[in-house]
Amino acid sequence: MIYRDITDAIRPWLSQDKIIIIKGARRVGKTTILHFLRKEIEESGGQVRYIAADLDFADPAFGDPRLFILRLDEQFGGKPGTVLIDEFQTIPKAGLFLKTLHDQRKDLYRFVISGSSTLELAKNDEFLTGRKKEFILRPFHSRSSSRHDCRNSPCANSRRTISVGSKIMRRCMERRSKPLTPSI
Repeated sequence: MIYRDITDAIRPWLSQDKIIIIKGARRVGKTTILHFLRKEIEESGGQVRYIAADLDFADPAFGDPRLFILRLDEQFGGKPGTVLIDEFQTIPKAGLFLKTLHDQRKDLYRFVISGSSTLELAKNDEFLTGRKKEFILRPFHSRSSSRHDCRNSPCANSRRTISVGSKIMRRCMERRSKPLTPSI
């Protein structure tokens, strides 16, 4: 997984009672950021649930915040946790839905959501005023690539092109051709 600088900006907000919203164009890495946060929270001993709203759109819990809250209470066992909702804009009346979840359970749960449709997320802003902290995820750039560790990424064992650009791929291929020297 390629490290993204936005993670450093998001991390301090995970303990606040604000809804974290990650916005960005399609395929810039929003889902990857959520999975990274999930892994980090789990490794630190926290409880976390990842929900792909675009895959679970038929779930009746998305139509009734009370039902969704009951499900979260059951899954977390009444203990604090973090809820990651990917593709948030696919939830009907998403802003009102999230406002209700936050207002009812901000003492227990932290909500981190992502969405690729800025227009759809903008429609929900009025419900989330004062309750959110937004982050814009931009396309991959060279600063993040300087932190990329080729030995732990897909490019370490493959010559296929990765989506983050040929500059990283060239650097990985150069590193692969040189023997790794242990650091002392």
